[in-house]
Amino acid sequence: ASDRNLHHHIVIPGQVLVSEPGFLRGHGTYTESANSYPSSSAPRWTIPGSDTHAEGDNEECGDAGFLTEFNGSSQRHHEKSSRLIACQAGTVRRIHRLLSVAPAASPPYAPSASVGDLVVGRVSQIQTARWTVRLGPGCRDAPLPLSSVNLPGGVQRIRTSEDALTMSKLFAPGDLLSAEVAKTSPGGDVVLHTRSLRYGKLENGTYAHVPSHLIRRRAQHIVTLPPRVGCDVLLGLNGGVWIQRTYPTEWTTGMGTDGEDMAGTAGAEALAEDLQKVRKRHADTPMDSTTAKNMIRVRNAICCLGEVRRMIDPDTIVAVYDESLKLVTDDLGSMLDPAVIVKITECVRR
Repeated sequence: ASDRNLHHHIVIPGQVLVSEPGFLRGHGTYTESANSYPSSSAPRWTIPGSDTHAEGDNEECGDAGFLTEFNGSSQRHHEKSSRLIACQAGTVRRIHRLLSVAPAASPPYAPSASVGDLVVGRVSQIQTARWTVRLGPGCRDAPLPLSSVNLPGGVQRIRTSEDALTMSKLFAPGDLLSAEVAKTSPGGDVVLHTRSLRYGKLENGTYAHVPSHLIRRRAQHIVTLPPRVGCDVLLGLNGGVWIQRTYPTEWTTGMGTDGEDMAGTAGAEALAEDLQKVRKRHADTPMDSTTAKNMIRVRNAICCLGEVRRMIDPDTIVAVYDESLKLVTDDLGSMLDPAVIVKITECVRR
């Protein structure tokens, strides 16, 4: 059959794609050795529209996989060393001998990533001279090299072995951070950096993850909501969203807003030191109950927008936030009830 028909073939987790040798494993697939094959009497999964066979009719078709059927081959494979199996539901993609499964849900962020994108992710591991950052479903962990982060105090120098030994003091596994895409590859891999003073470790806030295609590209992805809300939102293009309180004016009075606009290394280091002081003060200062409730309400508003698949930007966030004030007062968790989601998102679904 043609590649056009192949690309429209839907598979489910555990379905055999091919048991012929020579095929390469892509996204959404895994290989299984012959020793781990289930017995022929094991139950077989079907999906709506699948052909079912009467007893005794081509019973080995499931082992041969869908590719044998598409190629019109009736050859039965008795000697198999390994086979390729889908590990997620979606549609099959084939590039020559490379097979992958595109998820049936929202597409992953990595294939559409561009240099300069703001992302919000979680550190998964510390490796040799780099961290790996989890960006979301369907994405490989992105490397963040040690040479691509700001050192404490904004010091500009070559990284040493001592810096490599103290990497966990900058970012530890489990930490949330904001970063920028420094490099992309056709295979969907991205490399991150946090050289700008705007990026770094995220503390004393709350996190939500939504399908990445709901985050619209904007000139500014770090936005401040109206003063009555009192929250800043980082809209990561990978679907990661960070919500924190807006810094009080007295914290930032007399401090520059962009270290890159200041001439000289000394000026940049002074600004970096000021920013680090403000961030440390933010991390160490507890929030009052009103600010904490506003943050939770904003997070739930973002999750509601994700549930109804509406674009997420400051206007839609504030609209759902305001509607929630009319229906939900104390029990903020009730905002995520299906009936309430329908009501408070009606303003953005008209």
